[in-house]
Amino acid sequence: TTSDLANYAAVQGYEVLTSLDAGDGFWVHAKSAFSVSLPASPVVSFSTVQSGLKSGWNLVSVGETKNASDFTATSVWAWDAARSAWYFYSSELNTSGTLANFLQTNNYRSFATDNKTLGLGAGFWVKKP
Repeated sequence: TTSDLANYAAVQGYEVLTSLDAGDGFWVHAKSAFSVSLPASPVVSFSTVQSGLKSGWNLVSVGETKNASDFTATSVWAWDAARSAWYFYSSELNTSGTLANFLQTNNYRSFATDNKTLGLGAGFWVKKP
């Protein structure tokens, strides 16, 4: 119920989601698989999402295929449910030559090695300085 949802959110320290803006990413935690039809809307471009990033963490989605390295960000994270694994990219670690070691040490997946791209239907985290 609406009341149960409000109570659960308050206990967890969350707010109840009332709307999503274009470019907002979102994940659904479900007890079982299901299908849902979302309303049609214009595709949100990479440049629109990139320019709208705020300092700190942003959960976003883009309507075109992009590489994690295309983002001007501290780091990019994406969850792969099929693999039960996190993908991680950091431009700073990549530039310093330590990204591969960091990925291996922390058991994260590599966007580049796995040819993993970001795009339509994928919500992912971007941390902007």
